[in-house]
Amino acid sequence: EAWFLSPFRSESQASFKVSKTKNRWYDHGTGIGGNVIDLVIQLMKCTVQEALNFLNNDLSSFSF
Repeated sequence: EAWFLSPFRSESQASFKVSKTKNRWYDHGTGIGGNVIDLVIQLMKCTVQEALNFLNNDLSSFSF
């Protein structure tokens, strides 16, 4: 488990939790969480297909 500052907003205390064992994330400030695909969708504001294409093209640099 690791805590980070949220990539979705400005904050001074980490509220973004990543579980490497479960391969899941959760933002306690927004109540949103999910897997890597969900994170790409939220960050890039894209569709599932676009997220899958992004991960397929750049898989080595995007993981928990």
